[in-house]
Amino acid sequence: MKEYLEMIYWRLKQEFGKEIAFWGGGIDIQTLPFKTLAEVEEEVKRTFEIMAPGGGYVFAATHNILPETLGEKTYTAYSSAVKYRNYSTIHSITYP
Repeated sequence: MKEYLEMIYWRLKQEFGKEIAFWGGGIDIQTLPFKTLAEVEEEVKRTFEIMAPGGGYVFAATHNILPETLGEKTYTAYSSAVKYRNYSTIHSITYP
């Protein structure tokens, strides 16, 4: 995941996380077709680390998954979400 995107997620969570729930943003569907399976899993994990602490996060793709995306990448994204969804194992990410 790009560092600027992590920072945007982190700022949104810090500023509005106690007032609203976030739906989506779990994986960037524009870049999903070009990522390795390991990169897909890491992006999902990082999104959970940022958005899940304190609750109020629902994992979903940013938009419709593109037709050129291999099924194994979509499967990896959603199975990674299941793997990292346990809020009690997630540590909060802090930025300066």
